[in-house]
Amino acid sequence: MSGFEYLSKLKQVPILLDNVSITPDAGSRLDWSFEVNPSEYISFAKRDFSEGSKRGLINSLGNSKRAIDCQIDRIFRSLGYDPKNYPKNLNEFSEFLVMKNR
Repeated sequence: MSGFEYLSKLKQVPILLDNVSITPDAGSRLDWSFEVNPSEYISFAKRDFSEGSKRGLINSLGNSKRAIDCQIDRIFRSLGYDPKNYPKNLNEFSEFLVMKNR
């Protein structure tokens, strides 16, 4: 996908992109640090899963969810959104994005 195609698709997203810079080596902008990062949660999840017990499987699922949550928080923080202000459900979230971008 060319840079032009990428930008045209990105413009369809209801997020203000006035202060966003796009570079070929993107990802370096997602360097928001947390006490435990997503890859660490995935590492914990793999170890828990390999345990094979009910407790290990439940912990593996929990750590996998934490990894996803952490990565989503990283993306939104990089876009200037504060996770503490996220709405609790998907319908409110779409309204939140529209209101935030007015």
